[in-house]
Amino acid sequence: MENRLELTHYKELSLLLDFTFDDTYIDLHNCYDCYLIEYDEEEKQLTIHFKENQWAKENAPVKYPLVCVTFLGCREVTHTFSLTDDSKQVTLDNFNKGSLASGSYDEDVYFLLEFSEEQQIDVICTQAFFLPKVN
Repeated sequence: MENRLELTHYKELSLLLDFTFDDTYIDLHNCYDCYLIEYDEEEKQLTIHFKENQWAKENAPVKYPLVCVTFLGCREVTHTFSLTDDSKQVTLDNFNKGSLASGSYDEDVYFLLEFSEEQQIDVICTQAFFLPKVN
Protein backbone atom coordinates (compact mmCIF):
# COMPACT_ATOMS: atom_id res chain seq x y z
CA MET A 1 0.00 0.00 0.00
CA GLU A 2 1.13 3.53 -0.71
CA ASN A 3 2.75 5.58 2.01
CA ARG A 4 0.03 8.01 3.07
CA LEU A 5 -1.18 10.06 6.01
CA GLU A 6 -4.70 9.47 7.28
CA LEU A 7 -6.46 12.84 7.80
CA THR A 8 -9.85 11.49 8.85
CA HIS A 9 -8.90 10.93 12.48
CA TYR A 10 -7.62 14.44 13.21
CA LYS A 11 -9.68 16.23 15.86
CA GLU A 12 -12.59 18.39 14.74
CA LEU A 13 -11.60 21.95 13.87
CA SER A 14 -8.01 20.86 13.20
CA LEU A 15 -6.13 23.07 10.77
CA LEU A 16 -4.43 20.87 8.16
CA LEU A 17 -2.38 23.41 6.17
CA ASP A 18 0.88 22.06 7.54
CA PHE A 19 1.91 18.81 9.18
CA THR A 20 4.72 16.26 9.34
CA PHE A 21 4.72 13.33 6.94
CA ASP A 22 7.49 10.74 6.63
CA ASP A 23 9.72 12.88 8.91
CA THR A 24 9.23 15.78 6.49
CA TYR A 25 7.50 19.09 7.15
CA ILE A 26 4.68 19.66 4.60
CA ASP A 27 3.34 23.19 4.14
CA LEU A 28 0.44 23.13 1.66
CA HIS A 29 -0.09 26.90 1.91
CA ASN A 30 3.41 28.28 1.39
CA CYS A 31 5.14 25.59 -0.66
CA TYR A 32 2.43 24.20 -2.96
CA ASP A 33 -0.17 25.37 -5.46
CA CYS A 34 -3.28 23.45 -6.45
CA TYR A 35 -3.24 22.71 -10.16
CA LEU A 36 -5.87 19.99 -10.70
CA ILE A 37 -9.09 18.76 -9.11
CA GLU A 38 -10.58 15.41 -10.13
CA TYR A 39 -13.89 13.89 -9.09
CA ASP A 40 -14.88 10.33 -9.93
CA GLU A 41 -18.67 10.21 -9.60
CA GLU A 42 -18.85 6.42 -9.81
CA GLU A 43 -16.16 5.85 -7.17
CA LYS A 44 -17.27 8.88 -5.09
CA GLN A 45 -13.64 9.99 -4.91
CA LEU A 46 -12.31 13.55 -4.94
CA THR A 47 -8.59 14.15 -5.50
CA ILE A 48 -6.94 17.55 -5.21
CA HIS A 49 -3.47 17.75 -6.76
CA PHE A 50 -0.71 20.11 -5.65
CA LYS A 51 2.74 20.86 -7.00
CA GLU A 52 5.73 22.67 -5.58
CA ASN A 53 5.34 26.39 -6.21
CA GLN A 54 7.95 28.84 -7.48
CA TRP A 55 8.62 30.30 -4.03
CA ALA A 56 9.50 26.87 -2.62
CA LYS A 57 11.71 26.03 -5.61
CA GLU A 58 13.72 29.21 -5.02
CA ASN A 59 13.71 29.36 -1.20
CA ALA A 60 12.88 26.01 0.40
CA PRO A 61 12.84 23.06 -2.02
CA VAL A 62 10.50 20.29 -0.90
CA LYS A 63 11.11 16.55 -0.68
CA TYR A 64 7.85 15.77 -2.52
CA PRO A 65 7.28 18.12 -5.51
CA LEU A 66 3.89 16.52 -6.33
CA VAL A 67 1.35 15.63 -3.64
CA CYS A 68 -2.39 15.13 -3.38
CA VAL A 69 -5.23 14.99 -0.91
CA THR A 70 -7.81 12.31 -1.67
CA PHE A 71 -11.29 12.05 -0.19
CA LEU A 72 -13.03 8.67 -0.36
CA GLY A 73 -16.69 7.81 0.08
CA CYS A 74 -17.81 11.34 -0.79
CA ARG A 75 -21.46 11.84 0.09
CA GLU A 76 -21.46 15.52 -0.77
CA VAL A 77 -19.02 17.80 -2.60
CA THR A 78 -19.85 21.46 -3.11
CA HIS A 79 -17.54 23.99 -4.69
CA THR A 80 -17.36 27.50 -6.04
CA PHE A 81 -14.90 26.75 -8.85
CA SER A 82 -13.08 24.20 -10.96
CA LEU A 83 -9.62 24.26 -12.45
CA THR A 84 -10.15 23.87 -16.16
CA ASP A 85 -7.42 26.21 -17.43
CA ASP A 86 -4.12 24.29 -17.39
CA SER A 87 -2.18 27.46 -16.62
CA LYS A 88 -4.29 28.39 -13.58
CA GLN A 89 -3.01 27.50 -10.13
CA VAL A 90 -4.39 28.57 -6.78
CA THR A 91 -3.04 28.69 -3.24
CA LEU A 92 -4.69 26.74 -0.44
CA ASP A 93 -5.42 29.32 2.28
CA ASN A 94 -7.42 27.19 4.73
CA PHE A 95 -7.87 23.43 5.15
CA ASN A 96 -9.63 22.16 8.22
CA LYS A 97 -11.70 19.35 9.55
CA GLY A 98 -15.05 20.71 10.65
CA SER A 99 -17.96 19.32 12.59
CA LEU A 100 -21.18 17.89 11.21
CA ALA A 101 -24.67 18.56 12.49
CA SER A 102 -26.32 15.79 14.45
CA GLY A 103 -28.23 13.31 12.32
CA SER A 104 -25.33 12.70 9.94
CA TYR A 105 -23.93 9.25 9.37
CA ASP A 106 -21.52 8.35 12.17
CA GLU A 107 -18.66 7.63 9.75
CA ASP A 108 -19.01 10.94 7.86
CA VAL A 109 -16.34 13.60 8.18
CA TYR A 110 -16.54 17.22 6.98
CA PHE A 111 -13.60 19.10 5.44
CA LEU A 112 -13.43 22.70 4.28
CA LEU A 113 -10.80 23.88 1.79
CA GLU A 114 -10.53 27.57 0.97
CA PHE A 115 -8.29 28.79 -1.84
CA SER A 116 -7.06 32.15 -3.09
CA GLU A 117 -9.53 34.15 -5.15
CA GLU A 118 -12.38 33.27 -2.71
CA GLN A 119 -12.76 29.76 -4.05
CA GLN A 120 -13.92 26.94 -1.80
CA ILE A 121 -14.62 23.20 -1.63
CA ASP A 122 -16.74 21.54 1.07
CA VAL A 123 -16.51 17.75 1.34
CA ILE A 124 -18.48 15.25 3.40
CA CYS A 125 -16.75 11.88 3.11
CA THR A 126 -15.80 8.75 5.01
CA GLN A 127 -11.99 8.95 4.61
CA ALA A 128 -9.33 11.49 3.65
CA PHE A 129 -5.62 10.96 2.96
CA PHE A 130 -2.53 12.98 2.08
CA LEU A 131 -0.04 11.23 -0.17
CA PRO A 132 2.99 12.11 -2.25
CA LYS A 133 2.85 11.31 -5.94
CA VAL A 134 5.68 9.37 -7.52
CA ASN A 135 6.84 10.81 -10.84
